[in-house]
Amino acid sequence: MPPVRANLTPADLLIVLVPLALAVFLFSRETGDGPSAVRITTPQGVWRYTLPATKELRFEGSAGAFLVEIKGGQVSIRETHCPDRLCQEMGPLEKSGAVMICVPQKIEVRLEGGDPEVDAVCR
Repeated sequence: MPPVRANLTPADLLIVLVPLALAVFLFSRETGDGPSAVRITTPQGVWRYTLPATKELRFEGSAGAFLVEIKGGQVSIRETHCPDRLCQEMGPLEKSGAVMICVPQKIEVRLEGGDPEVDAVCR
């Protein structure tokens, strides 16, 4: 069997590299828009803040005060007085449609706007 020769011309390289670069660019882009607002529901009312923003907000829940931190397009609960602190340990919300609920505090933090990520589709 004769040896295979690699006589690549610049045109051959373009034919290979351009589609490869285009594929990498198209698949690496983030799809959809990010969240445009955060809605915080507490026993005292509903608050809405536009994103991106940088704020620390203190609210009263059913079990005491809690602190919500908004940093850029992410929202997290930094301090709460509920027994398990699961909402605090959950980490920041960053995708549209994401929800954080603290049942003992009776609060809901929801990211709105943009294209929400779909978990499942049912018919």
